[in-house]
Parts: sequence; C-alpha cells; structure tokens
Amino acid sequence: MPPSNPSPRTVTITKRAFDLSRQFILGDLRREVEWGTAWHDAARKPHLVAANIEPSGGGNFLAALGALCYTEYGGWLQFGKKQPSVNFNRFFNTLGSDYPAFNRAHNVYDTFRCGMAHEYFVKTLSFGISLDEHPPFPFEHHLNPPPGTPEYLFHVGRYLIDLERAFQRLENTLTFPIVRTSTWRGPKRSPLSRLLASIQTAIGWP
Repeated sequence: MPPSNPSPRTVTITKRAFDLSRQFILGDLRREVEWGTAWHDAARKPHLVAANIEPSGGGNFLAALGALCYTEYGGWLQFGKKQPSVNFNRFFNTLGSDYPAFNRAHNVYDTFRCGMAHEYFVKTLSFGISLDEHPPFPFEHHLNPPPGTPEYLFHVGRYLIDLERAFQRLENTLTFPIVRTSTWRGPKRSPLSRLLASIQTAIGWP
C-alpha cells in the first residue's frame, strides 16, 4: 500500500510527450463531436445507415466534461500550480477575450467542471449541450429561460475550436523539457491525476 502522505512526484514532459498528449486530447474530443454531428449531416447519415450503424450519441455529457478536465490539464502544463482550480481558471481565461468575464460571473470551475465531475450535473437549474461550432462564444446563459429552454447551453464544438487554438499557443510558450509536480496524493488521487494516468496508458508514455 502506498504511504498515506507521499512526497510530491515530479514529472518531466518532453516535446514528444506533449505532442502525444495533445493529439490524444484533441483527437478524443474531435471524434466525439464528429460522431455526434454525423447523424445530423444529410451527406454522412446515409452511409451510417447503410452500414447498419445505430445512433449512439456523441459529443454529449462526457465530451463536455472531458473538455473541461483537459482545460485543467492545459493549465497544469502551462502554470504548474498546486491548486487545480488555479490551473483551470488561468488556462480557461486564455481561451478567448470573453472567457475571463464569463468566468468571474459564473465560477466555471465550480459550477461546470466540479458539478459535472462530482455531481453529474452543472450546479444550476438546467443545462444543455450543443455540438455547434458557429456561436461566437461556447456558453449561453439565460437568466429567465422559457419552458423547455435550459438556463445554460454549452456549445462543445465551439469550445473545442478555442481549446485547439489555446494548445497551439501553449506549445509556443513552453520550453521543453518541462518539469511539473504531479497531483498524486496517495491512494485517493485527484481527477487530474487519473486523467494523466489514462493519457499515459493510452499513448504508452512511461
């Protein structure tokens, strides 16, 4: 059994490891969005039907949650702070000019990221997910939503575009290799530690 209070573990991240993790992260999200939108595309849907592929969703709750967890991972890479919320907020605020104000008003880390990760719901009255890439901003907030309209609408497709651009900017700011302190805290690991472990397993990164 690991010690109850192990010393923090440092992780050295090479350029290759960064490229592999970014490819995994953005490819994971892009696959979900493309799969979800294919069923609403008149050109692609007949091919899925002809192949006897049943609609199975895509770009849904797990894609939205993944996008927010990957945001925290980007913040850990760029800023390397001990507090996950600090890494998340600082990286989230780099995604575009409208992000900081929305974050201040709605506490995205707690309301969205933690709500979805720990309670399976955004901490609000109602919430919807869209795959649309065209809105100017990925979050819509309705103060007094009419019946059948969610209070919040999260456009995962639009968010993915901004996240892709942020990771490209991140690559340009880092000097590899970089050393970061892992968020390992003993037998009970943080969501970020589990995310890192899953990425390491998927890409064969020791």
